[in-house]
Amino acid sequence: MKITESIKIILKNSYLFKNKNVVFSGCIKEYIFDNILTNSTKLHFFNYHYWSIFHQFLYKNSYFGLKINEKITKNVNILVYFWPKNKLNATFQLINLLSSMPENIELFIAGENRSGVKSAINLLKQWVSLKNFDKSRKCILIRGLVSQKPKFFLANFFKKYIWNSYNIKVLPGVFGFNKVDAGSILLMSTFIGNTKKKILDIGCGSGVLAVAIAKKSLLKVNLTLIDVNIESLISSKETLKINMIKGSVLASNLFSRITGKFDLIISNPPFHNNLNTNKKTIQKLIKYSKNYLYPKGELRLVINNSLFYQNYILKIFGNCKILVNNNGYKVYQSYLE
Repeated sequence: MKITESIKIILKNSYLFKNKNVVFSGCIKEYIFDNILTNSTKLHFFNYHYWSIFHQFLYKNSYFGLKINEKITKNVNILVYFWPKNKLNATFQLINLLSSMPENIELFIAGENRSGVKSAINLLKQWVSLKNFDKSRKCILIRGLVSQKPKFFLANFFKKYIWNSYNIKVLPGVFGFNKVDAGSILLMSTFIGNTKKKILDIGCGSGVLAVAIAKKSLLKVNLTLIDVNIESLISSKETLKINMIKGSVLASNLFSRITGKFDLIISNPPFHNNLNTNKKTIQKLIKYSKNYLYPKGELRLVINNSLFYQNYILKIFGNCKILVNNNGYKVYQSYLE
């Protein structure tokens, strides 16, 4: 298993965690915790996908969600945070974590140099005296003592903007934080007078796709929105609420928690981070969506032009139409025959 530079630097310094009660959180993508000797190890995830993988190893000591409960913080001595790629997202997560942790715990932050991790020293200086502790060619480990707990107010972190008369509320780290992306705009443009009733939005992000379809629908729709990131789930709930649209929002690895069938499945799947992983995810989405569509049900996806899926969709569905090809994206449409 290939491990990240952040994991390597934590393993190198794992002697510091011996006989300590340690909580690991942040961007955790590899399970290496059997190699770290602690008095107790707890994992906290903001990502449902990775929680569902690692939960099998630490069943009673792994947690998913925004809320940090007492089961996580009880008797903790050390918080180890793996810094993500997005600085605003890291700030949001760290203030949330520290607001629920005891004072006087040690904080370790590991991250790749190009990720902006060094900014943590200034971002958190009001509550933690952080200093560079160790470094490698690509990564840095920062260490400090928490002297004061920050106050965390979720409402303060939302970015609000209006797009095409739709109100958007979105948290840091969610796709579409600064603006609605070109792929979503293109996909939304293909829905005029929607007549599909039961709709599943995979990778809902800010919730803007579901809102747009509901607003354009000629019938009352039954919406289900799924994602793996807690920030996306919260953002989608808030975007639905502010636009006075009802829908179910839940954490799910593609179809892992989905029951029943749908008239329409929509998605603007990711392709930005790990290309190989995202290709596999898109293929799974296409392949298994057949099991969750009613007869004559529709799958409609927007995918970057750098990725080619027409032949694969034809293989799975037996039909595929490109509704529009513009601004670097294609919108694919298929029906369950």
